[in-house]
Amino acid sequence: DPTSNTQKRSQQVWAVNVDKGDPIALGEMGCDEEGCEDIQISPDGASVVWSAKKQLWVAPLSAKEKAKPLTYARGNNQQPKWSPDGKKIAFVSDRGHHSFIAIYEFGRDSLHYVAPAADRDIMPRWSPDGTQIAFVRVPGKMMKQPILPQTPEPWAIWVYDLTKDQAHEIWHSGGALDDSLPRLTADASFNFAAKNRIVFASEQDGWNHLYSV
Repeated sequence: DPTSNTQKRSQQVWAVNVDKGDPIALGEMGCDEEGCEDIQISPDGASVVWSAKKQLWVAPLSAKEKAKPLTYARGNNQQPKWSPDGKKIAFVSDRGHHSFIAIYEFGRDSLHYVAPAADRDIMPRWSPDGTQIAFVRVPGKMMKQPILPQTPEPWAIWVYDLTKDQAHEIWHSGGALDDSLPRLTADASFNFAAKNRIVFASEQDGWNHLYSV
């Protein structure tokens, strides 16, 4: 707020028709942090989901209905990702010391948690055919640790098979400081690529490069 206004500014989610150019408001966001404005449009272009007030909200892009919570889940729910067929949404349920990858399926009354553990699972990514989810697993957070000296943050890439309901590790970093999860570039670069490979960023040699596995 460059004017240092005493009133809280409204933060909303809007949509605009590229051909007609008529913007319409879809709902409130109220994001309290920088970089948490994560808005995802469904594969069919009919709906949109975003994270707000610790829950996921969904609304039709036509704005014919008001935005509503997708579901209720404990923790701070964020990083929503539509499945390729638009029938499911994978997201991160952050519980502070640890976090889960959860799957919401439309028409179903329960959430499914992917290989839940005491670790911090983040960045879910759907395979192009919708049968697998790749995600990053970081060890559970240790509280009240000193800022200096810096401690390494090792991480691993896991893949979950929806048909078998099984997850396994396909790659893990080393334990050195340079092997730590590159927070500035990891989210933007991590994804499925051609020939069933996964692309990710790493600074394991002291520089940031792209790798595939």
